[in-house]
Amino acid sequence: MASWNSVRLTAGCPTQLPDTEGVMHRRKFCLTAAGVLAIRPLSGKSPSVTLPVKAKERRKYYRGPAGGDLALVRHSEGIFYRWPDGTELYGGSPVVDGEPAPLRRLHYRNDQKGRFYEVDLRNKLAYLREKYKPYRVTFGRPPKDWEFDRKTVNGVVCYGKPVIGHEARPGGPVPMDVTGVAWISEAHNFLVRMEYEVHKPKLWSKEVIERYDIEVGVDPPREILDDVLTFTFIEDITDAPPFVRDPY
Repeated sequence: MASWNSVRLTAGCPTQLPDTEGVMHRRKFCLTAAGVLAIRPLSGKSPSVTLPVKAKERRKYYRGPAGGDLALVRHSEGIFYRWPDGTELYGGSPVVDGEPAPLRRLHYRNDQKGRFYEVDLRNKLAYLREKYKPYRVTFGRPPKDWEFDRKTVNGVVCYGKPVIGHEARPGGPVPMDVTGVAWISEAHNFLVRMEYEVHKPKLWSKEVIERYDIEVGVDPPREILDDVLTFTFIEDITDAPPFVRDPY
């Protein structure tokens, strides 16, 4: 039986690398050039009921010169919602003067249809970003050969895996100097916290992504999902603009 060897972090095109092997399915972490994190199993065999999850999401990005101190460059606060059918909405907005700005963009994932969208809340548009084989989330025990001890992170029992990185280039993926750990819910298969560093010749950076105030088994408010489902869905990936990060 395959087990997770690592968590793969990809800067650039999220489809240019083979997937990381999983216990009952294959998963990957992808970090696009715009900083969007996508985590999903790519295939599953035995259907299972998905417990809803309601949580807050925080992302902090730091950058500094090689060998120097890091400075906070971006800070966003938002939501992570998962409904019983496995549908997810997640994302955040920049924190300005101590307060998060109104949400403008979210990420919508529908595993039953095999679709991942970027949602423009202001213009009521949803752009298709990726197609994949539909599946139902399959829960199972984590691999026995995990590289980090099980521990409780933000109130959720997790197991950890190292983060590795590649950067998409025209000639093919190029390894990045990345170190970090991703902590995944042992029972419910969602990212709880990931912290990683990227080192380059002239600069280095660190990003921390975490879900907190996590309530497993609690239905998120349905109104926001119902509203998104009324948007115009752009199904042609070639018509979608690049991933956009709000300026701040």
